[in-house]
Amino acid sequence: PFLALFPERLPSEDKTTAKTLEQSKTKISKTGMDYIRDTRMCVARLMKNKIYVFQLLYGVTALLAMTGLGTFMPKYFEFHFRQKATRSGLSSIGSSIFTGLGIILSGQVIGKFKLKAKTVAAWNMFI
Repeated sequence: PFLALFPERLPSEDKTTAKTLEQSKTKISKTGMDYIRDTRMCVARLMKNKIYVFQLLYGVTALLAMTGLGTFMPKYFEFHFRQKATRSGLSSIGSSIFTGLGIILSGQVIGKFKLKAKTVAAWNMFI
């Protein structure tokens, strides 16, 4: 929830100017070993970023939670509402379809109205 309180731009150092980024783009890896070395350096740099690491952990945790929910939801319906196995399985398909439609619809709304990330974060924080 506190992500919405971050400033739009973080303070930067001289190392991240457009000129140095442009110069780094001109360096092209020539061999497979150069590509592997560059990838390792990139991953090491990303793993030092606390925000990225925690966002990655959050994504993995949320994915595992949703996978468990999708797997055991029919069994819960079967036990709690005393339904047959075939009927409880069909009810979970419906919830999956509506979840997918909600994700697609929210992407369309954000794309159509060109909402800022701060606005979407505030919406998620309070709603």
